[in-house]
Amino acid sequence: TLIELLVVIAIIGILATVVIGSVNAARTKGADAAIKSNIQGIRTEAEIYYDTNQLYANGPAVTSCPPAATTTSFFGSTNSINAINSIDKQLNGSASTARTGMDCYANVNGWSMSARLKSDATKFFCVDSSGKTNAAATAGAVAPTAPTATNPTTGCQ
Repeated sequence: TLIELLVVIAIIGILATVVIGSVNAARTKGADAAIKSNIQGIRTEAEIYYDTNQLYANGPAVTSCPPAATTTSFFGSTNSINAINSIDKQLNGSASTARTGMDCYANVNGWSMSARLKSDATKFFCVDSSGKTNAAATAGAVAPTAPTATNPTTGCQ
């Protein structure tokens, strides 16, 4: 009958809403995992660069996430740029030179990087040259500061 058909359609609608909500949550968690993985990959790239050059930046200090391979640090490597582009796509839908939601710093003595998590715009994931890995509730708590000669590990708080 018509009433039975309407009841079945209503039940299917409710189930579809629940499934779509679960899929969106899983997609967001997957984006967070991809962001963290790419940042960990950049950590590996930094250590390879350091082993080869005995420094993290060969030239001016890096004070933003670089848009091109001209950066004279490990951030300018193809692998680092690909990872930064991937993080940018997760956060902003496409890679651009704006790099919103990320902070990158490097000089001769150290480096640090943080990126906002997709699941919560108030949480950031941070890594630095001292080996610190940190996720915190506010950008100020984990946004890295530029390393200095006297304190090269001031990235993640």
